[in-house]
Amino acid sequence: MTSRALRGLHYSLTAVAAAVLFLVVQSIVGGLLPDKPVAAAVAIAVIALLFLPLSESIERLANRFTGGSPPTAYHVLANLSTASGAPSADVSNLTDVAEAIAARLGARACRLAVVHAGLRDRSYAWPGDYRPTAEDVVLPIRQGGEQIGSIAVSWAPGTTRYNQRRAQLEDIANSLGAIVAVSRLGIELERQLRAAQAHAEEIAAARRQAVAEMDGERRRMERNLHDGAQHHLVSLRMMLGLVEHGVACRQWNQAREGLSRLVTQVGNAEAVLAETATGVSSVALAERGLIAALNSDLSGAQPPITVSAPEPLSRRRFPPEIEAAVYFCCLEAVSNARKHAPDATIGVRLSEVDGALHFAVQDDGPGFAPHAPAGASGGRGLRNVSARITAVGGRLAIRSVRDAGTTIEGSVPLPQERSLLDRVRELIREARGLYDGSADSEHLRQLQAQLAGRAGVREASAVLRALDAFVRSSPLPGPRGVALCYQVEQIRSEAHELTEIELLDELGAGRLPLTFDERREAEQLLGAAGSEPAARLGLMADADAAQVRQAAGQQLARWQRRASHPASTRAVRDAADILVRTCERLLAQARSE
Repeated sequence: MTSRALRGLHYSLTAVAAAVLFLVVQSIVGGLLPDKPVAAAVAIAVIALLFLPLSESIERLANRFTGGSPPTAYHVLANLSTASGAPSADVSNLTDVAEAIAARLGARACRLAVVHAGLRDRSYAWPGDYRPTAEDVVLPIRQGGEQIGSIAVSWAPGTTRYNQRRAQLEDIANSLGAIVAVSRLGIELERQLRAAQAHAEEIAAARRQAVAEMDGERRRMERNLHDGAQHHLVSLRMMLGLVEHGVACRQWNQAREGLSRLVTQVGNAEAVLAETATGVSSVALAERGLIAALNSDLSGAQPPITVSAPEPLSRRRFPPEIEAAVYFCCLEAVSNARKHAPDATIGVRLSEVDGALHFAVQDDGPGFAPHAPAGASGGRGLRNVSARITAVGGRLAIRSVRDAGTTIEGSVPLPQERSLLDRVRELIREARGLYDGSADSEHLRQLQAQLAGRAGVREASAVLRALDAFVRSSPLPGPRGVALCYQVEQIRSEAHELTEIELLDELGAGRLPLTFDERREAEQLLGAAGSEPAARLGLMADADAAQVRQAAGQQLARWQRRASHPASTRAVRDAADILVRTCERLLAQARSE
């Protein structure tokens, strides 16, 4: 007999017994008291006093009559099957199981947790807004001697037959091992599926990029040969003219200096051609950066060419594609100015404004009419560099006034590194838009409010964990829900700050078998004493970059040895790998400075 039929039989028998008892008591009291209302009131009072023992007795009698209550696990599976309505329901989502258990035990709330080594615990609660309390009964769920989950049940105050219900809960906990084990397999399969989808997207993007690069490589070689060699060849022609002038005027010292410069410039031109053939536009550009390369290439020009940039900008490095695009554009503009205005004064200016790199090449030559044909303003060379600037998201403009000179200027947006806090804020805004109008939108608004003001990495980490639990307990149907879950997982996997915080919590709880000195240095490396590199490495606040590099290198070698030591446990190796990555980031930051 099913649980529902058994409850129906129990309620029916209880009602009949109560009615019979009422009539018997009323007739007995009516024989003693002639007042019928008083007799009825006495009968009702007796029924009220005896109703609970009578109900429990009838329930035991019904169970005995039907052969006893079926196994609890059977009822849970039966209720889950009824709720899902299909044998192919998502077994990794245990919310329905929690609801079935709560209904079976007469509880007001139930929560199932799945434990997986190396992964965060997942919780499935019914109802969705259930929050654990100290009065909840929590029991482990085991499978083959291993704890794979836990169950927590909350009963309303004053619940009757508490001991009997707790015994039933223990039976349920002992019967749920297979269900939770299947849920663990579903979680692992879901993670592997997301990883496979991400890998497939990476492969597709790589294939598209490879096709585009194959098509653009020919254009790149053409532009590099034209843009890189042309500047040096124009300089050679100008220098040959100066040597010829010196010989004609019998200015032998000037001619001798010009020939010496010619030797140097021929060597530079040869180097540029060789570097272009190997895919490197300029040794100075690759090693020293944009402004240093422009200063190096334009320093020996006659008449002199000035390169001006703010001092902080002179020490900065930019992405290679941006440096190459601006470098070639400036050289092409200088070459055009030399070609069309040999005696003009040329200046190159660079600056950073509103997150963009601005550059301008200006000369005081004859200029040209605004309505001149396109080819008159540089032709193929400027078309090439315009394509370079456009490829990195920038823009190029040419302004010229007859007898007042020409200015070629442009700007390229610089990529902005988004912090973990910014990424989580953006994800919360997207989630609120997807859940707008639902009953869960208020919970997302509260999460978003936690990131307001001067929130930090720990607040962002806590909100991300809460968002992860939310999107799994209240998933969106279709690809939008899958995409949102993938974005949460992507941030968690890419944000090293989250890994550092989780490891810092592990160290604080003393769950890693490290020595006292190792734990202290690990906590310091993870930012417990401050987020600055010097504080992480135990240095004075005024330590220079060389000291930071030395200390970071020593810590890197130490934790690399710890990660590869054969006696290290898996947990210690994982922690050491995180600390190795932290040291590498500190070392890279010190080297860039």
